[in-house]
Amino acid sequence: MRAEIITACSQGENPLWAKSFFPDDLPEDWQLDYYSNEFSSLFLTSPKLLNNQLLSELEECISEDFRLFIKVQGNFSKTEVGNQIPNNSAITIIGVDSFKTIEQFPGLFFAETIDLAEQSMDTHRCYFYQYDDNSLTPKELRALAEFLLANARHEGDNIYLFFSDNKYTVENCRNMQLLAQML
Repeated sequence: MRAEIITACSQGENPLWAKSFFPDDLPEDWQLDYYSNEFSSLFLTSPKLLNNQLLSELEECISEDFRLFIKVQGNFSKTEVGNQIPNNSAITIIGVDSFKTIEQFPGLFFAETIDLAEQSMDTHRCYFYQYDDNSLTPKELRALAEFLLANARHEGDNIYLFFSDNKYTVENCRNMQLLAQML
């Protein structure tokens, strides 16, 4: 079984991609469930965005395969983060200081993670792709996918790819999902 690329949107406060993704009449407390029908992970750019409503949705509505990634500032330990964020097997922490630039691929950053589950086996790699406010071409997406798959540590790894927040985030996520299935 080869490595799998799993795409996700980045969500800060008032994400640009959300305006065109969610139906206008969708209640806010249904948004995560709606989002999880298409994507199996979400990247929050701040722990402040993790509120009781979101935690409730994680526990009630979302499939057990869904994973929420949260970026935290500074150096941290599993104990420190666990005291701030509830222990939940669907939550993975990424330290902002752990983002490393990938020189071979401009705009791509690698990050180390901490799973909050006590018996976690970290077998996935996380990448964040920061790009201009545009849609990536098929050629750019293919080069990115091939780079990620070539750098997987083990067969069967999950490679999480978070696209930066702009109006093309959802389009780029969908296109990468389709491309990754074809490779």
